[in-house]
Amino acid sequence: MKKILALSILSALVLTGCGSTGKSSSSSSETTVAETTDADIETEPILTFRMGTNPNGEIILTEKNVVRAEPVCNSDPEGNLQYFVSLELDSEGKNAFADATAEAFQNNSCISIWYNGELISSPTVNAPITDGKAIISGDFTLDSATELANKIC
Repeated sequence: MKKILALSILSALVLTGCGSTGKSSSSSSETTVAETTDADIETEPILTFRMGTNPNGEIILTEKNVVRAEPVCNSDPEGNLQYFVSLELDSEGKNAFADATAEAFQNNSCISIWYNGELISSPTVNAPITDGKAIISGDFTLDSATELANKIC
C-alpha cells in the first residue's frame, strides 16, 4: 500500500487569494492601476507557513514558494470519498519544508498557516516531508478543499 505523508488539519482552513503584483485604486467613476516597483511591494507576505502557532514564529514558506495547490479525492476502505489539498513547492520551499517538517515531527509540533497575520490552520506533521509535495487532510468537502487550494495558490 502506498504510504501517504500527510498533514492533519486541526482547525478549519480558510484562506483568501493569491498575492497580487499590482496596486489599484478606484473612485466611483474610474479605476486606475499603478505600476509597482520593488519599494511598493509589501515586506510581510500575505500567506505564511510558520513553525508552531506563535504569530511571531519563524516563517518557513510564503505564497511565493507554492507552485501548485489543488483538491484531490480518494476513497476510504468503505468506499466513502475523502477530500484533501495537494501542495507542490518550489525548490527553495522544498528544502525549507523538509527541514521544518523534520523538526516539527521530531518535536510533535505543527506548522501553522497564517493569512494577513491571522491564524487559519495549525496542521500537525505526521512525518518529515522531503519531496516538496504535501497532502493536507481533514474533514474537507469538495467545496472546502477546492476553496483552500484556490486560496493557497
